[in-house]
Amino acid sequence: MPVIPATQEAEAGELLEPGRETLQRAEVASLHSSLGDKSETLSQKKKKIS
Repeated sequence: MPVIPATQEAEAGELLEPGRETLQRAEVASLHSSLGDKSETLSQKKKKIS
């Protein structure tokens, strides 16, 4: 089954599931946050080495 972005579903006239968009945003924010933590950790390691 192809993945259709929520905006295209809405344009096609389909109803979105309640809370679905919020959940997707939370997942993206969580992923972004964890990536930021990793880069911060690498920066701290570089400072310790220098």
